[in-house]
Amino acid sequence: MKKAKSLFRNILLLTATTLLMRTVGVSFTVYLSGKIGSVGIGIFQLILSVDMLAITFATSGVRFASTRLVSEETGLRSLSGADRAVKCCLCYAAVCGTAAALFIHHNAVWIGTEILNETRTIPSLRLLSLTLPLVSMSAVLSGYFIAVRQSAKGVAIQILEQLVKIGATVAALSALGGKGLEYACAAIVTGSCAGEAVSFLLLFTAYRIDIRAARGKKDGTVLGMLPRLLGISVPIALSAYARSGLSTLQNLLIPRGLEKYGASKEASFTAYGTVHGMVLPVILYPSALLTVLSDLLLPELTECQVRHGRTHMNYIVNRVFKLSLIFSFLVMGVLFCCSSDLGKAVYQNEDVSFYIRIFSPLVIVMYMDTVVDGMLKGLGEQLNSMKYNIIDSFVSVLLVFFLLPHFGIEGYIATVMLSEVLNFSLSLGKLIQITELRVHLLDGVGKPLACIVLSALLCTKFLFVRLAPAGASLVPTLAFQILMISGVYFCLLFLCRSLTGEDLRWFRTLL
Repeated sequence: MKKAKSLFRNILLLTATTLLMRTVGVSFTVYLSGKIGSVGIGIFQLILSVDMLAITFATSGVRFASTRLVSEETGLRSLSGADRAVKCCLCYAAVCGTAAALFIHHNAVWIGTEILNETRTIPSLRLLSLTLPLVSMSAVLSGYFIAVRQSAKGVAIQILEQLVKIGATVAALSALGGKGLEYACAAIVTGSCAGEAVSFLLLFTAYRIDIRAARGKKDGTVLGMLPRLLGISVPIALSAYARSGLSTLQNLLIPRGLEKYGASKEASFTAYGTVHGMVLPVILYPSALLTVLSDLLLPELTECQVRHGRTHMNYIVNRVFKLSLIFSFLVMGVLFCCSSDLGKAVYQNEDVSFYIRIFSPLVIVMYMDTVVDGMLKGLGEQLNSMKYNIIDSFVSVLLVFFLLPHFGIEGYIATVMLSEVLNFSLSLGKLIQITELRVHLLDGVGKPLACIVLSALLCTKFLFVRLAPAGASLVPTLAFQILMISGVYFCLLFLCRSLTGEDLRWFRTLL
């Protein structure tokens, strides 16, 4: 129970931080959309698609390898082994990060001209290349702190990184923003570079302070850790290369597909920027809880495997799956019912409201896929997880290529929905195969769905009309509506016994 309480505290801390960071991120996106418009957001999303591919090569599976290796060593009570694992991972990350940086820097003109078909991205690509070694080594240190369950240090560093990033970006935009979108995007990237540099320095300093307890306990060499590192990271890296490459190709095909459909280049960037850069961050905002849970479950499930605790492992898998599903239904209902007010409150944009409502049913699949994917990695099924992601990305590219020229943005929406359902189906099937996960359609799916539908109807048609504060502004009204839907939803869950006294007692012991 002590470890469960520690896990619970870490979940609360990291979730609060992630929500704070996402709030800052969405607010910052609102600020940027006001500065550079939807077209600028679309161009910046193209830059990010290349950046994500470059980061995939720079990290090459090292974050997961770091978490896995350190979890194994700490599970065996070997602090010096954990130190050796981190040092080996840092060397590996430095080599991969430097190679990726050199490639992007020397080929920025070709990438911007021939691949992105947008020369305004070239300065930004050169700037982004400078951060790749820092990003790859920061991934190692982040993996270490997840493995040793020291969330507070990572939390403080994330906050400082965001503050530096925003401050540097605002300053750079003030200096360069008036010179056009090319310089505006470069200003945003400059802020990201400053944030990454500060983050790495703080992470490395915190790591060196934390690992001092292992000094003097040498029971192996860094080179002795290399085969284990390569055995974990190389298969993940190869799979990640394929998936990230396909994902980048998909992102590049979207504006071009919209142009073939008949939209102008600027209109294509606007549609792409609206959905990918504005709507999806709002849709994924509440998933902070499940993203954190997915990361923290990795060392927990790994340790269960090392110590042969299969019964406890199955208990964790079933309980986390059940509670995650309940949470996902709540978010789906809130997004669907409050889409109009959310779009107005965040972006003052009715197109955003429309797309939030369209994507809201997909929340169940997207959120649960995050949790299932995290559990598979924690159980050593990272190769299957990556295989499913590659299949998903390949299907997405085909759908974008064939659907967008004929159906436009509707084709893109269909692509996202079909690919997410495919990925989740494959991952869930594997989790059921290797664990004793029990998915009850009536209790696990039917009852929460009925509860959220009934809650939404009661609140929007009856309760909210009578109890809403008169004359309140949009944001307080929206918050009141969300709280009301959530409260009625959980009451209904208890009435139909989707949540039980056992769940309450378990939760109370954690507190």
